Amino acid sequence: MKNLKKILDSDYSKILILWIFSIIIRGYKYGISVHRYYFPFIFKNADNSLYLKDFMFSYPTENSLIFKILGKISVYISLETTMFVLYLIFSLLFIIAIFKISKLIFNNEYVSYITIFLLMINKPSFGTDLTFRNLFFPIVASIPIILFSLYYFLKKRYILA
Repeated sequence: MKNLKKILDSDYSKILILWIFSIIIRGYKYGISVHRYYFPFIFKNADNSLYLKDFMFSYPTENSLIFKILGKISVYISLETTMFVLYLIFSLLFIIAIFKISKLIFNNEYVSYITIFLLMINKPSFGTDLTFRNLFFPIVASIPIILFSLYYFLKKRYILA
């Protein structure tokens, strides 16, 4: 019983609860917005016989590594499932990175929880972009990586940053 209480009182269990709550209030969307533009590139990486005479693919544009990776994975696992799982992983990493940075800066776990709570809700920011999207595409993957890099830089672990 004491072990369960210790687990429930840990920072990571609270972060996990906030992460689940953020997924519930933010939701998830598939096949909207820029997905309509990204999908052909992903499908082309999955099957090179697609779009052979399409003018859009006659120039080497959008050769992003993430499109190649998603294209190769989508041969074995559906693209919708893959993108949903990646969305879950990177949204959890986003929340952990925000928690770690705010705890490092403010040295107060309550401030860290408030920071997570305020940032997990989609809000327009500069240029009408959102603080965190409710669909998966490259910026959703890059934001947690950038935040962890900032965290390790602030901790003076420059090689890891």
